[in-house]
Amino acid sequence: MIIGPKYDDEDRYDDRSSRRIEDEAPRDRRRARSPTPPVANTASSTAKAPKEPKTKKAKVPRIAPTAEPMIIVNVNDRLGTKTAIPCLASDSIGDFKKLVGAHIGRKPHEIMLKRQGERPFKDVLTLEDYGVSHGVQLDLEVDTGD
Repeated sequence: MIIGPKYDDEDRYDDRSSRRIEDEAPRDRRRARSPTPPVANTASSTAKAPKEPKTKKAKVPRIAPTAEPMIIVNVNDRLGTKTAIPCLASDSIGDFKKLVGAHIGRKPHEIMLKRQGERPFKDVLTLEDYGVSHGVQLDLEVDTGD
């Protein structure tokens, strides 16, 4: 006696989607799954814990926009390179040196700024204190520390 396979070949290679009932709607994969019901804890179900007050998140302070317009200061290294640096007139010379250093690739303590024929600018004063406005050209010298 020859015993054949338990299942027909049709059943083995049958696609699962064809087994669905014709009246059943296709599954929507974009739909969120239903949340699982919470598991009830028998010990704490009778006694409710007091709710902790909600703590407010600390707000990040935002920098208020100033009404002061940006100015562009031209920096001449006297070697053939002029660089236009956008800044505020209220920026200190020390802050302005940091901007210049970032543009030209030098450290701020190596930079000396001055007008042609004048003394070097001090870091604690502002551009406005020296009368620097939009379109002014400043000379840059590399301070060797001598």
